[in-house]
Amino acid sequence: MGNLAGSPDGDYFWERAGVDLANFPDTKLRMTHFSLRVNLKDFKLVSGRKLSRGVVASKSNAVILPLLNITAYGDRVPPGPHVTLSQAEVLDVLMAPLSWCPHPEHMLCMHVSGDSMASVIPADSIISVDTAITERSQLDKKLAVFSHRDLGFKVARFQRLSTSDILVSANHKYLPVDVSDQSKWKVVGAVVWWVSRDALPQSAGNNKPPSGT
Repeated sequence: MGNLAGSPDGDYFWERAGVDLANFPDTKLRMTHFSLRVNLKDFKLVSGRKLSRGVVASKSNAVILPLLNITAYGDRVPPGPHVTLSQAEVLDVLMAPLSWCPHPEHMLCMHVSGDSMASVIPADSIISVDTAITERSQLDKKLAVFSHRDLGFKVARFQRLSTSDILVSANHKYLPVDVSDQSKWKVVGAVVWWVSRDALPQSAGNNKPPSGT
């Protein structure tokens, strides 16, 4: 059915069959990495030095990473609508030190929703994911992002047990998630680093007590 429907309509059938589309040559993710290597003219970059061509800016030892319109959920209820990795759009770009990116051409960024990873990863953070690391044996006891064909993306600490694979939240009010079924739960990659910012303080007007108090 995937072959008959073609892309992008056929992507649904391929994903239901458990096929990882992220590495298909004509997917948006592959084209995104290629376009970042070749052409950055669509983005306004704030930098003290002129960037060289490509993902890696050699003079500044920096890497340009795409921030995708993807949210990894941390609560019991996934955010919607679900966007597959193969069809993700670029919202913005981030610049990171080369030393932070083990596999620069396989790095991407996404948002985090919910508090299941607090206080390790605050809600509304941006995480950087190394999609070159997908072997479960490499991810044991590491932070990782998994994708479910219906539930979307889940971020937590991966742990291999004798009978199952689970995702363990840092916030222990959330129960572990069983990701043993590899036909449903696919490894996106290892979480390498994340960035967050403090909540903006309320305006002075909002801090005024109600009248009559």
